[in-house]
Amino acid sequence: RGLLDACARTPPSRLSSHAVRLAMQEYVERTGDRTHGNSFWAVQGLLDVIWSLRTHGIGMAAHKITQMGSGRQGGRANAALAKIVRSAAFVAVRDAVEAISGGGGEGDDGAPPSIGRDPRVYNPKLAKLDELLREHFARAAASGVTSRAIVFSQWRESVEEIVGMLQMEPEEGAGSEGEATKAVALQQQPLIRPQKFVGQSSGQPKKKKGAAKKKAGPGRPSLPAGANVSAAGNTGMNQREQQEVIEKFRSGAFNVLVCTCIGEEGLDIGEVDLIMNYDCVGSAVRMIQRIGRTGRKRDGRVVNLVTEGAEEQKFNKARSNSKHLGRALKNTTFRLC
Repeated sequence: RGLLDACARTPPSRLSSHAVRLAMQEYVERTGDRTHGNSFWAVQGLLDVIWSLRTHGIGMAAHKITQMGSGRQGGRANAALAKIVRSAAFVAVRDAVEAISGGGGEGDDGAPPSIGRDPRVYNPKLAKLDELLREHFARAAASGVTSRAIVFSQWRESVEEIVGMLQMEPEEGAGSEGEATKAVALQQQPLIRPQKFVGQSSGQPKKKKGAAKKKAGPGRPSLPAGANVSAAGNTGMNQREQQEVIEKFRSGAFNVLVCTCIGEEGLDIGEVDLIMNYDCVGSAVRMIQRIGRTGRKRDGRVVNLVTEGAEEQKFNKARSNSKHLGRALKNTTFRLC
């Protein structure tokens, strides 16, 4: 009943995972009944797919749909979800997503389908990201300036997709790199040299001595290697690997760092002239931290890629909050309580 009430009060296009979570809390507090949690969680999973499609594109949506296909959430069986994924409606959506993304169903290891087409074709965010980065580094090369750029995305799978896309050849006729591109080619270096930068594996505690290594299974979905969403996105990076990436980025071996929240603080590289936010964060502090990765040595530029609708509203709210926070910090009478 709580789930039905939440859906009735909110138009389907505006129903959020957060609203469903609040409805579940209200229902449990009011009735004491915890037996319908799977239904709430299943709806949250479907809404996460919709949000991923709107903000990160078909690649992320395909990945999440494939994860749901096991009928499990958080490593546990979910009877409500299992019933949904067997329905004709869900199967039709899954087949449509696979047809668009070029996927062919799950592999033998239960991994999601690989994205077989150029992701820039069906994802305007990726296309714009690619265009702006190439324009930026073409101008830098033409001016003889050494530059770096950082791309932020909240999801590791999205980081993998972005890196894979940037490693592809530019679309025919896309951008106007001109003599700058030729100069870079003569140096036998690609214009864009991306590298992922993510944290250590989440949800995997430190392995004790003698502990058996867990294999991927239905509740521990793995991702396929490839140009897009891949297994590397879930493995994480240890501190030694992170340090190596930073040193190579600083030295110029890579000129684009594609990272999750781990890159939002602590990075002090003066040559970073461009920050590109692939998605929107609701926290004013995180937004300020992202922006603060540029402009440390010379003027920098920040570009936010935002989809129309819910993400745009989230971005406007975060930007307003960050302005309020900035004014508060500049106020000499401001005190932390």
